[in-house]
Amino acid sequence: MAELIAVNTAQADSVDVTLVITAAATFLLKGGSDSNLPRGTVALLQAKSGTQYITVGQLDDTKPMLVVNAAGVFRVRKLASAIAVGVDQN
Repeated sequence: MAELIAVNTAQADSVDVTLVITAAATFLLKGGSDSNLPRGTVALLQAKSGTQYITVGQLDDTKPMLVVNAAGVFRVRKLASAIAVGVDQN
């Protein structure tokens, strides 16, 4: 897995991830040294439409992994949190 967003507490946006029709990507919310994610931790999966981003999915402490199997341009927006978390992508 490659790190899209480093483990931190600030809001952060990943770089754009471009998927072609035959590609799939896995996005994983991760914590620091503890494998348990704090309750209320959220990162949004967003698809690019023109110059805007539209939220199409959510990573959180109950669903820390999403698999995208669609062509398009995507990014992850990690919301600010009291405890440091980050996002990886395969």
